[in-house]
Amino acid sequence: MNDQDETSRKAREDLDRLSGQGNLSASPLLKQSTDGLRRHFSATDADQTDSAEVWGTRIGRGLAAVAFVVLVIWLVFGVLA
Repeated sequence: MNDQDETSRKAREDLDRLSGQGNLSASPLLKQSTDGLRRHFSATDADQTDSAEVWGTRIGRGLAAVAFVVLVIWLVFGVLA
């Protein structure tokens, strides 16, 4: 029984430490996802010295997002009709 008590105590300490760091919630994953999405649409991977490339990438990605939403709406209403 002593081994089980020691294991339980260590598990509780680990859970307390993790909950104090905030690793038990989905917010770090959500923050990482939104940061990645923000970097993608702000074209941080494009050559920042070429403003035409940066703005072209931003516009292209924005239009692709709009086209995706329109396609989803068209497919949903096409199936429901």
